[in-house]
Amino acid sequence: MSTPIKPGSLKIVYFVEQQLEGWTFQRSHWPLHVTIVPWFTVADEELTVRSLERVAHQTHAISLSVGNQEMLGLLGTVPVNSIVNQAPAMALHQILVDTLVATDVTFDEQGFYGAHYIAHVNRHVADNRHSSKGEEILLNYFQLVRLINDSSCLVEQQFMLR
Repeated sequence: MSTPIKPGSLKIVYFVEQQLEGWTFQRSHWPLHVTIVPWFTVADEELTVRSLERVAHQTHAISLSVGNQEMLGLLGTVPVNSIVNQAPAMALHQILVDTLVATDVTFDEQGFYGAHYIAHVNRHVADNRHSSKGEEILLNYFQLVRLINDSSCLVEQQFMLR
């Protein structure tokens, strides 16, 4: 069962348009990114961060290829570019989900985890910002993003991969 996404929820992403820790942005205007783990809520933040650090130190960077434009989301209304080679992104997603489960998190969007996860890069239709088909992405870090309130997000912490 999904729970409402509420302030304090976290998301793990790779920013195609890299962002610095401490940067805030409007929830409706995400920089280009690949969501690795959708929204979740943690019981013990220190344990979660230590666990994510351990995963980052044990995980090698992965290469992803940007694919075609598609529409995703529950209603198929979210414009994205697919990732051609899903296996490396899915493996990283699953390692992180398994790690988070061990730290007692609550997943806020049940329909987008595990077998339901599809790696993609978001698109900005209004200002025509997007990745291009064939573009290569070196996913060599992930960042923890916190929902501050209903309209703002904060880039909290970066975890470098090996």
